[in-house]
Amino acid sequence: MYARHFRFREDPFGAAPDPKFLYFSREHAEALAALHYGLLERRGVLVLAARPGMGKTSLLHHLIERWKDKADTAFLYRPPETREEMIAGVLEDLGLEPGPSYAENCRRLRDQAFESRRRGRRLLLIFDEAQGIPPEVLEEIRRLSNLETPDEKLIDIILAGQAGLSLEGEALRQRVGIWTEMGILDTAEVRRYIEHRMRAAGRLRGRVFSRGALARIAELSGGIPRNINTICFQALSAAFAKGARRVGRSAFEPAPLHRLRFRWAAAASVLLLVGSLVGADYWRRTPAPAPTTVSAAPPLQVVAPPAPLVVQPPPPEPDHGSVVRVERGETMRRIALRYYGRWDGEIWQHIQKGNPGLNDPAKLLAGQMVVLPASGAAR
Repeated sequence: MYARHFRFREDPFGAAPDPKFLYFSREHAEALAALHYGLLERRGVLVLAARPGMGKTSLLHHLIERWKDKADTAFLYRPPETREEMIAGVLEDLGLEPGPSYAENCRRLRDQAFESRRRGRRLLLIFDEAQGIPPEVLEEIRRLSNLETPDEKLIDIILAGQAGLSLEGEALRQRVGIWTEMGILDTAEVRRYIEHRMRAAGRLRGRVFSRGALARIAELSGGIPRNINTICFQALSAAFAKGARRVGRSAFEPAPLHRLRFRWAAAASVLLLVGSLVGADYWRRTPAPAPTTVSAAPPLQVVAPPAPLVVQPPPPEPDHGSVVRVERGETMRRIALRYYGRWDGEIWQHIQKGNPGLNDPAKLLAGQMVVLPASGAAR
């Protein structure tokens, strides 16, 4: 409801994982680069670990999107409890019909791996929430990674789980070629994360959160994106209800106890005073009833509250790209990884089209404004 009030096209802090709001912090960019490298070099089993709410699953979806033209992918969102459930889930996500037995399903997966290789594609299996996979099922996943030719592995596997993920079994740990972990966002990254989501929602100018508010959000959220979204949503909703256009640090500070007591006491006094005045006026104006007349009390009138105001956000506009302010020490490579998820010659030429005077990607000035053309055109 606050979208139009703050001049957003849509809610920038919604609960649904929308790809256009994906923000590549330094941690996200490094994790994504590690997974890309592991797949390119065919390192076998890759591990991605992160605390809940860090955007791990969104990062995996982004990786799948980047590899969709080169790999056949099965993505299991929930940890399988048995090896039969695991292999059947993999086949179904690949569009294949599971067979009557585990051995038969393993043969079908092997045949699919050779078929993908024949077509010049990879076979990628991703298991999310890997910390919940039983050890005996993890051992079966390890055995799938044994499928290879003399030249290369036929199946790539990514295990994604919460920070502190431990893989039981020496054989499985020896198969891990890349292990990458995403840390929490620091205060500066929290600020950039919030600004990125507001830009993606359509607000291109004007500050909504004060610096003190941003620092307080970083403190309360613990640097976890999911917590940041919840806190920002609540703060903007409260500001909208008050008609405020900005959110300051005071919005996150509880009122002192003595002030709350004073407010409640004052409110109670006002209510008592108004009630006594209204009652006195009523009895003064109402004549006493005749002694022989007995009248029933008037029925209680229940007044329904007014219907809530529903504010429809304006229709979405086309993505025209973003304008970013260069922070001290930033390079074009780091900015491109954060906004596009990759850095190569094609991306650099794409950025130069929007910034004709930009010649050296390593030499940017603090405070310089850089135009990042729409991400769709960079693919």
